[in-house]
Amino acid sequence: MALTKVQDEMLESPPVEASQSIAALNIDWSLGNLFYKDLSTSSTFTFSNLQDGKTISVAVRNTSGADITITLPSVIKSSTFVNVVKASNKETVFTFMRMNGKTYASSIGDMN
Repeated sequence: MALTKVQDEMLESPPVEASQSIAALNIDWSLGNLFYKDLSTSSTFTFSNLQDGKTISVAVRNTSGADITITLPSVIKSSTFVNVVKASNKETVFTFMRMNGKTYASSIGDMN
């Protein structure tokens, strides 16, 4: 039985990416992986330049005194999904993954 010597290799981290503010209500997947938006009213987001194999995260902060509802594009597939952003500067983080032509979503809400 022959022995194989394993060389130590330095693993590189992916480059650090700054988050992108969402212009209007369109989330352009080609601009990055991390997005944020402050909203004071219920709103509908749209997607552009969706990319298979990509995952993005979107933080939405509610700047109003009442709960707001986020409506997402119809391409989303999710069984359990929080689309209400609670009042008083609470945030919800949405994560979207595009795989095999389908977009899957999850969310974590009610964060300070």
